[in-house]
Amino acid sequence: MPRKPRQESVTGLYHIMARGLNRSAIFEENREKSRFINLLRDNLSQFEVAVYAYCIMPNHIHLLVKTEIQELSSFMAKVLAAYAQYYNFKNNRIGYVFQDRFRSQCIEEEEYFWNCLRYIHLNPLNDRDLNKLLKYKYCSFYEYYYGKDDILCEKAFAAKEKRFQTKKAFLAFHKMDNRDVFEDVSEDTQWNNLRIAREVLFDMQWQLGVPEEEILEYIDTRRLFGEVLMKSLGISKKDADEIQAYLRKEIKGTG
Repeated sequence: MPRKPRQESVTGLYHIMARGLNRSAIFEENREKSRFINLLRDNLSQFEVAVYAYCIMPNHIHLLVKTEIQELSSFMAKVLAAYAQYYNFKNNRIGYVFQDRFRSQCIEEEEYFWNCLRYIHLNPLNDRDLNKLLKYKYCSFYEYYYGKDDILCEKAFAAKEKRFQTKKAFLAFHKMDNRDVFEDVSEDTQWNNLRIAREVLFDMQWQLGVPEEEILEYIDTRRLFGEVLMKSLGISKKDADEIQAYLRKEIKGTG
């Protein structure tokens, strides 16, 4: 079956994710995370790609970039191929390293841009302790907060300074208040459930080839998403419905 062509963003902004084959921890070691960041940095000088956010996790990576769609494909192909070569040589193995091709999601609205940036930054957390992000060097939160000019483009810092005049305001933006989602579970459980739900939603929009907002709007896809949430999180239909309602508000920029 031929692959579906990538959807082109009107704004040129894309949320990118690439995952290890079979969810393998291909970035488990710090030196592996550093190697991938170095490859990003080295190739940014060769392509017209502007990075607004990134996060390197043990088995996947997230990027928020602005570029032309053809440039994006060339850039990611080169970076991922170079990392696969490094990883195979380092581990004395052959074969695929990444799960299929990278995934891309169009970012068309400003509020969705900021929600996506926040989602990427919060990936390393399983609870609400933002102090952990202040020490996690493989995420653009660290670069933004400490003003370190490494991977992020100049316009990223300018946009952040325009929206958040202080570090305190930037931190407050990342302290997502999810207390109104559930009434009977802890805040940390709420946090983790929403984090997983966002990942499931991102996977579904790629597999189905439709935007996230449509998955949450139409009955059939909404039902399917709810069933996956109930199975993945072990929650009731009521809780799954509440998560979907929260995500709809978040995507529209009202959450």
